[in-house]
Amino acid sequence: MAKTAPLLAILCLIFCFKIQAQIEVKFAVNSPGAKPYFFNDTQTNQYKGLIVELLADVSFSNEIKIKFVDSEKSRTEYLLQSGQVDAFMSSYRWLKHPEKFLASRPILKHKDYLYQSRPFSVDYNLLKLSKTLICTRRDFVYSGLQTYFALGILQRVDVTEQDRMLDMLLNDRCSLAIMGEFKANEILASNKYMQDQVFRSAKPIEVNDITIFIKPELAKVKQAIDTSIIKMKKSGLIDQLIKAYSKN
Repeated sequence: MAKTAPLLAILCLIFCFKIQAQIEVKFAVNSPGAKPYFFNDTQTNQYKGLIVELLADVSFSNEIKIKFVDSEKSRTEYLLQSGQVDAFMSSYRWLKHPEKFLASRPILKHKDYLYQSRPFSVDYNLLKLSKTLICTRRDFVYSGLQTYFALGILQRVDVTEQDRMLDMLLNDRCSLAIMGEFKANEILASNKYMQDQVFRSAKPIEVNDITIFIKPELAKVKQAIDTSIIKMKKSGLIDQLIKAYSKN
């Protein structure tokens, strides 16, 4: 018994140190999320998706605990800048001050396409349009369209939800809509829209790298995230998860 007590004390010290050494990272999620990145599983009331899987690997391989915090796209950058959260998923072009944060390696490409209620012609060119209404997401920055907005070729019609974009498009309240390919595929495959004729542009209007932005003090967390990204890309797991979580 005398020999056991010191051993228990050592194990306790190791365990207690491990708890103290664990880093908690508050990760902001733009609720309710979007496939394949994040989405709320209504059956379990928990977030699932590619980014959740990536962060689970980061947490498992390191002394890092991930805590998800519900947020809104318009507030997330401010929350990170003010220190209320520690990290979030985004793209350089979507932020006002990306230089203020650390950024992980790119995880995948986010592609935005144009959509309309009739087929796009082979020689379709935005420069041929004039004062054309395009449904856009409120508070979203579309760097690939800024020139057309500035010239008055396109005029924004801001809405809060992408489902609403399609309603307006199909009711001729806007001539075009811009949507991310994953979300558009999900919506168009739903029972509400699967019978409707909606056409996508041949090429994306904008392509952005999706990365994780982290506050500067957490360089070790960035390194851990990068390690998991490299590992999951090399094994092909990133592509597998994109396919799995893109399904309805």
